[in-house]
Amino acid sequence: MPDANEAPPSELDMDVDEEINKEDALFDESEGEDLNGNMVPELPQLSRKDKTLKEIVDMMDDFAPIIPDAVTDYYLAKNGFDCSDVKIKRVLALATQKFISDIATDAYEFSRIRSVASVSNSQAKARQLLASQQAGSTSSGGGSTANQAKIVLTMEDLSAALSEYGLNVNKPEFYR
Repeated sequence: MPDANEAPPSELDMDVDEEINKEDALFDESEGEDLNGNMVPELPQLSRKDKTLKEIVDMMDDFAPIIPDAVTDYYLAKNGFDCSDVKIKRVLALATQKFISDIATDAYEFSRIRSVASVSNSQAKARQLLASQQAGSTSSGGGSTANQAKIVLTMEDLSAALSEYGLNVNKPEFYR
């Protein structure tokens, strides 16, 4: 029984309800076929980019991070972490792997910036920048790797990358 304050349903509301009821009546989701007996293909589950912590922990049975379990166990035990669940240890190893990867990427960027800035002549700098961009866009083919200089990771590059994460690895200043 409708309320006295409630407005009567409009025709649009009734049309929408009828369409929903028709669609519900057509498909029986539990069996994978419609009411006429025709097979309805199941929709694939779309993978999301973001996952919950439970989903990540459940995936750790099949996934082994780059850092071996023995190394993870050693450092966790050395720092007083006592846990027998391998999945939790692998999640921590995965987080460590991501942290190290981010630091290496940042250090590489600092190295590239330093190598481009080391060239003083503007024409030579433009050629070096162009060569580094072309090398990044093309696949390794032929003798192009022989012409490129090796990338050297210096302590200054690593120190600059780690300072972004709040870690100081600089040598202490010399006091007189």
